Amino acid sequence: MEKLGTYSRNLEVLSSSITIWPHPVNVNGVGRKDTLVRNLDRISTEMGTRRPRTNTLNRGDVIPEGTVLKRTHSDSQNHVILPDSPLRSWPSMEPGPPESTWLSQGYIPALREIGEWRVVIVNETIQYVVHTIPQMKDQIQVLSSKLVEDYYSLDEWR
Repeated sequence: MEKLGTYSRNLEVLSSSITIWPHPVNVNGVGRKDTLVRNLDRISTEMGTRRPRTNTLNRGDVIPEGTVLKRTHSDSQNHVILPDSPLRSWPSMEPGPPESTWLSQGYIPALREIGEWRVVIVNETIQYVVHTIPQMKDQIQVLSSKLVEDYYSLDEWR
């Protein structure tokens, strides 16, 4: 924990001379996937679209079967546990930083076949696209991502 404090202080000093996003003061808020989920749920309700149900798990809670487990304060598919993983137990799940928690989210079976695309758009221009698909590694299904270099522009979709 001492190293985390030193890291945080040094990052704060560094951010005073260069731009870091998210800003170290705000990084805890950005890491909270539960806040993001509430916002996405609200948007989905307003737009009349469906989203997978997401619930917060407290350490020791029964882990719902058939769901994806995701830890807050994590990125790049780290700390994502798919429904058929043998790592679906509290002893196998890293607790993470003190403010982190685990979420249980409804699993969308089609993601196993077609994967997920994450599109970063700035000023109506696609900056990059990442395609994530499940793959087997050491007899455990994990998520693998690759940069997509060929895709339709927003104008072509319109």
